Amino acid sequence: MRSFCDGATLDAHIRCGTLGSGVITVTNRRRGATPPRLAAAGSIAGALALLAGPLAPAALAADGDTTPPTLSFPATVPDPGTQFPPAGNGQVTTLRAGQSGDVLFTATDDDPAGVACLRWSFDPQFATGAGWTCGSAMPTDRISVTPGHWGTSVLYVQARDAAGNVSPVAPYSFSVPWAAGAAVPQFGDVNGDRTPDVVTAGPSGDLRVYSNPAAGPQYTVGAAAVLSPGGDSWANYRTTHRGGTGSGWDVDALIVHKDGSPGLWTYRNPGNTGVRGVFDSSIGLNRPACAVTAENPDCTGYAANWSTTRQLAAIGDPMSTDVGSTNAHHRRTGLVTTEINAAGDDAALWYYPSASDYRLTAPVRLAASGWKDRDLISPGDWAAQGRPGLWARDRVTGEITAYTLTVTTITITDEDGITISYPTVTSLGTARTVATGITAAAWPRIGSDGDLVGNGAPSLWGITPEGVLQTWTGWRTGTPADPGFTLDAPTAGFSAGS
Repeated sequence: MRSFCDGATLDAHIRCGTLGSGVITVTNRRRGATPPRLAAAGSIAGALALLAGPLAPAALAADGDTTPPTLSFPATVPDPGTQFPPAGNGQVTTLRAGQSGDVLFTATDDDPAGVACLRWSFDPQFATGAGWTCGSAMPTDRISVTPGHWGTSVLYVQARDAAGNVSPVAPYSFSVPWAAGAAVPQFGDVNGDRTPDVVTAGPSGDLRVYSNPAAGPQYTVGAAAVLSPGGDSWANYRTTHRGGTGSGWDVDALIVHKDGSPGLWTYRNPGNTGVRGVFDSSIGLNRPACAVTAENPDCTGYAANWSTTRQLAAIGDPMSTDVGSTNAHHRRTGLVTTEINAAGDDAALWYYPSASDYRLTAPVRLAASGWKDRDLISPGDWAAQGRPGLWARDRVTGEITAYTLTVTTITITDEDGITISYPTVTSLGTARTVATGITAAAWPRIGSDGDLVGNGAPSLWGITPEGVLQTWTGWRTGTPADPGFTLDAPTAGFSAGS
């Protein structure tokens, strides 16, 4: 982050402005030193030369003060109506997502000059580029925050003293309750409008979010091409969304892969802008080790990285379609993939559970072969069983098959001795033909994302080679014990534009 200084005379302080963060006061003082003067009044070069000289943090520490400041947070707060208590302490704030409140803290330093600057940022991790706030602009005992979602949030705080010593980053976890009477979140929703959205590449290489594709061509740009993992067109990537990759979110995260790439990425939602449906902050997802277990009896052919992945489908919480605050898994999604074999002539079907935020854990092979020429589709609960299923399209014949999923809960002890339980898919269940003739030649891109028309059942969407986005309305025809499903004819659709 670039800085500039406006003072012509340096007394005991340098008054600086930080581009993009407003005006702050930076205090760097060496005890016993004669205050120097700027080489050139108001010049950037002069200010930078000064900060690199006798007042640089390394030089300031030379006076013997090498002890960093300390940060602490209270065990309880006096007013949960305006403050966020620490998570798990028994207090419950009356504040809700989108409402501002205070996080209380105490910052101390053994130097009589005290703490000079603070910086802070939100989860999922401390932003090292966060700007320092110093002097009279620096909070002294509380930081005002506005959480953008219900569930757990983490505020990270760091302090710096006048000698340039920097404290360790101090995390503060707090929880925001579910808002009574608020519209219920939906799996498939990325922009917070409580309806599933279609996310797909636009003709110009950007990533587009269609909030109501059955009604017309209105869309928002979720990410410019430059924000893809490689900075190229989003048409080069496969994307999927249904639930979060971290806890507590009320909108979907995005999972992204490029054919042949060893990496797999998730885009947090909201990202750096704090706006739902804008994907500008990505994290690499790990490739977990495969282990032979009761749930996964075979690891034959398992690749060392994600380069063999050809299809992916986020299915949400495999145990439940519950998106309320009582859902123990907080909408974290599992991931289904197809992965080609070493010969390149076939593909296996794998399921990756999520046991913790932004991490996948030991996979389960659902099928050893037969999945090379099939597209994965995530419809949600097509069978009315209270949990998601999976659809797959034969790219040549256009036959779409719906599968129920067999699930269980696994309990493990991690390397830190902590017991963790998480849901996983162990096998494919009932298979039903949903439609035929929806070929890849006629609709190269295809998906579902849930109920797009409001009739209570999953829909299907597809994009033609000419760029026309069409939708199919879906209908349940059976019972949860003996499920069936059918699709209407496609709509006329609309052009996805330029």
